[in-house]
Amino acid sequence: MNFLFLAFEYPPMNTGGAQRPARLARALVNERHNVTVVTASITQGEEPSDGVKVHRIAAKPISRASRLRESAWISLTDRSGDRWKSALFKALPGIIAQHSPDVLWVTVPPFGIARLGLEVAERFSLPFLFDMRDAWSQWGIAPYPTRWHYEAVRKLEQRILQSADAIAVTTNEMRSDLLRAQPLIHPKKISVLKNGYSGEVTATRTATLRVPTDDAPLRIGYVGSFYYTPQRHRLMLAKWYTKKPHQWLQYTPRIEDWRYRSPYYVFTALVAFQKTHPELAGRIKLEFVGHVPDWLRLMVTQASLEQHVVLHGPKTHDTAMEFVANCDLMLATSVKVHGGVDYCIAGKTYEYVQLMKPVLGFVTKGAQRNFLKATGLLIEVNPDDLQAGVDTLFALAKGKLELSPNTAFIQSASIQNTAEQLVVIAQRLT
Repeated sequence: MNFLFLAFEYPPMNTGGAQRPARLARALVNERHNVTVVTASITQGEEPSDGVKVHRIAAKPISRASRLRESAWISLTDRSGDRWKSALFKALPGIIAQHSPDVLWVTVPPFGIARLGLEVAERFSLPFLFDMRDAWSQWGIAPYPTRWHYEAVRKLEQRILQSADAIAVTTNEMRSDLLRAQPLIHPKKISVLKNGYSGEVTATRTATLRVPTDDAPLRIGYVGSFYYTPQRHRLMLAKWYTKKPHQWLQYTPRIEDWRYRSPYYVFTALVAFQKTHPELAGRIKLEFVGHVPDWLRLMVTQASLEQHVVLHGPKTHDTAMEFVANCDLMLATSVKVHGGVDYCIAGKTYEYVQLMKPVLGFVTKGAQRNFLKATGLLIEVNPDDLQAGVDTLFALAKGKLELSPNTAFIQSASIQNTAEQLVVIAQRLT
């Protein structure tokens, strides 16, 4: 089967959005399918020899005018599709003539690609498989400017979903959320195509943590971004009458507390642990790889954790994986959804479990917690239970924890399995 992937982000761009299409493309090629990727991610040098055909078509750069048009008050989505459209449609006829795709797979975010993907499908008469890595209308990192903006985005989302021949989401929880938000979409149209890791897993019966010392502390690592900012957090949780007048009409379909996605609660537990067990304080070190926002530096400073937290900054994907391999365990967090559950599993989580890394999870109810629990690698802490956090850090500092990984489940999380499901869906459309 011949697949055409429309992916605005693609390696060597080092983002979560780039990794999913790359892994799926390689997995499909491994199964002797043909994959052509069309991306706006530009690179220099030779393409990797993994059998995936990649066409890189530059989008127009973001100008001051486009930034204004992308403001929340003016635009319902980002303008990535508008900036890419002209160059894309100039190149697509030749690409399609060359590769004869059977199905079009379009992944978002950026959500501005959604309408563009639909237009490509209609213009070239291709079955349209719409891949949602995040909840579009329900993504609650910040409030909508007004209830009207929310409803307009939901209606746009509905139009795309109705036009798509098939819809893919990454978790069961996200599928449930989408069906609640879009009751006109038939449930059979939405499939769960999970993320996954590439490569093999080394089978092991146990995951035993070493006993740390002051000279060789336990290294707890984290890779990636948090998507939290104090300003958005305040706007999401504050009462309308405490906001500025132009914010009084802000609306959100549900309350999501993204501070739980930040390291705030593990920092709080670490501070309390140090006060309770000062003789063990030097045995725990937290290390972060990824963009370092100002609020994170401030959070470390305010907690007086400069001696116990290392902020490495961004690294390449390969270097980040070397970092993971050298850590004793990894940190995972998740959003707290009031009256609901979190739908997201961080992409790096799959790479943690591939390496059989124990995971210290300050996690809430939802997909991240459920997945990690099923792997047998989770050391779970309720972020709202400070004493539980202190007790868990004490057990780690004393080397008293041993886990039993569920190797069969971990092996099932391979992206190869996801690719096989994708083929089944695509075959139904052709």
